[in-house]
Amino acid sequence: MKKRNGKIDFFKFVFSLIIVFHHSKMLVGEENSLFLGGSFAVEFFFIVSGCLMMASIKRASEAHSSLLLGKETRNYIKKKVKPLFPEMLLSYCIALVFVSYAQSRNIIGLFMRSFHSLMLWDMSGLREEPINTATWYISAMLLCMAILYPLIRKFPDIMLSVVIPLSILLILGYFNGNRTSPRGPTEWLGLTYKGNLRAFAELGIGICCYPLIQIVKKIHYTIFGRILLTITEILCYISLIVYMQFKEASGLDYFFIPVFAIAIVISFSHKSIGSHFFDNKVTGYLAKYSLSLYLCHYFYAENLHYLLPAGYNNQQAMAVYLILSFTTALIVMLFSDILRKHYKDIKGFAKKLLVKST
Repeated sequence: MKKRNGKIDFFKFVFSLIIVFHHSKMLVGEENSLFLGGSFAVEFFFIVSGCLMMASIKRASEAHSSLLLGKETRNYIKKKVKPLFPEMLLSYCIALVFVSYAQSRNIIGLFMRSFHSLMLWDMSGLREEPINTATWYISAMLLCMAILYPLIRKFPDIMLSVVIPLSILLILGYFNGNRTSPRGPTEWLGLTYKGNLRAFAELGIGICCYPLIQIVKKIHYTIFGRILLTITEILCYISLIVYMQFKEASGLDYFFIPVFAIAIVISFSHKSIGSHFFDNKVTGYLAKYSLSLYLCHYFYAENLHYLLPAGYNNQQAMAVYLILSFTTALIVMLFSDILRKHYKDIKGFAKKLLVKST
């Protein structure tokens, strides 16, 4: 699997955009917003993350790492968090200031009740008052990866052949039998949040997709075969986007989750016509921007109504929401790049400031 896949990067941006429009319903109402079922877009990110985790596990297995499994797992989670942290920190600080101002809240008290989301452990149950609920996805993903990674490394055959496929069926079956849809991530089930089970199952789907991607990549297709793959991929993505536009959470999610998996397998395989068109710097920037956009919109959707003038109509409110979200995301992306570029200098300065040289 290539380090970056342009088509996957492109759809990261597309589905982040859908989530932004979906959350606008908190500001302008469901009847005036787009993508009422846009929360389903998170499934794309979970399945893709599962594929990428399995690729990392395969590389670690082939490298015959001498690290103890616990340290290897810790390093993997650290490697996942490090690229996200500048965006997480900046978006949290902006959200903290904005929510405090919009709700006329004491910023210190709000920080004390919300810092769990900055630390990415809010989906463990340590969740007082998240000011940016969108971070639930990252928290749930990391918690589940910390469980799945060492188990797959230690017991690859039983995990990939039995435990993970069976877990997917049982978790999704439980949701369907008791709660209709896998959505509603912050619903407490007594032991954990619903979103954690959702993350476990859908990361598992991505893990199961990985060997399929390798099979599809190795096949040499005729032009008719490539056309058929291309049509299938396009129809999958179109049907998913249409479903999210017109249908809220429902039992149909269990039909469209495999549709997501099929589309992702084809996209990762690079076998459909025109796949290489997406392998460029533009899609790479869009993927980077999609993370900032995902992290920099929810607190506006939830709190902007406190500040808008009473005479604003829904179109004006939506325009302000989108302008703030897109602009903030761009600023966060650019400043995050600066922080990453000067990380060693900042670390060195902090060490000199705080630690005595011997």
